[in-house]
Amino acid sequence: MVQSSLSASLLALERELGTDLFIRGRRGAELTDAGRAFLEPARAALAEADRARDAVAGVKGLLRGSVRVAVAAVPRNIDVVETIRRFRDEHPGVDVHVVPVGARDMNDLVAEGRVDFAITPRTHRTNSALPLRAAGQHAARGSSAPPATGWRALGT
Repeated sequence: MVQSSLSASLLALERELGTDLFIRGRRGAELTDAGRAFLEPARAALAEADRARDAVAGVKGLLRGSVRVAVAAVPRNIDVVETIRRFRDEHPGVDVHVVPVGARDMNDLVAEGRVDFAITPRTHRTNSALPLRAAGQHAARGSSAPPATGWRALGT
């Protein structure tokens, strides 16, 4: 959306609500008290609209939403970039967010819900800390193909 369209939409919303949502100045804009009161319910409404779209997409057999994947440096025989590219091509309604991290941080990221799953080398920590959901590059594709040796994907 271009700036002029956004400004026009915000002005129309302010007219509809009968109050200013922003204090506009030369250095940008700040929320008014009404704007701050409006912000969270508006975010919740947008999230619910997304959930409604996801529900309809589910009925139609489409895959929508987002997934956060923690990835450590992986060996060449596991092509994570190509796997994610193919997944995005097959499921354009899913946003894939790759979080590059060290293997030691992955269990914590999954356990805290900061990522949906992690592709990590096998270690004593990954073997027992979280349940195995899928393995290797096949986790992102949902393939039933056998796992890549020595690698596993952790998920909540």
